[in-house]
Amino acid sequence: MQLSNRCYVFYSVREDGIFQGGVVKNFSSSRTACLAATFSIFLLMSAPLGAQETLGAITGTVKDASGAVVADAAVKSRNLATNLEVTQHTDSNGSFSAQNLPIGMYEVSVSKEGFSTETHTRILVSGNRTARWP
Repeated sequence: MQLSNRCYVFYSVREDGIFQGGVVKNFSSSRTACLAATFSIFLLMSAPLGAQETLGAITGTVKDASGAVVADAAVKSRNLATNLEVTQHTDSNGSFSAQNLPIGMYEVSVSKEGFSTETHTRILVSGNRTARWP
């Protein structure tokens, strides 16, 4: 029985936006054909997928118990899957904006001397969207 002269290429995009691919080669396949297929996989993997946005943002305004805005408070946004942490400080209006965050679930902690630290977990950052805190 003669095997076909083929090289099979497979790829997928995981739920978290990671592109995966590979090549399965029959033993009678030409090495050049499989190398070309492998190279095309790597080209596809390095190209951005236009329909898939992988960055988002978290914005919010920090207020004290009386409702007054809190300027210069430290706001830490931490990705729960990767532990990537981004720190900003609120402006004079108590506002902050963490831009260009990879998609995923985040924990946001706010602290300032003289105030207790407040933490909110499970804030979802979606591609090309802004999550509002709190």
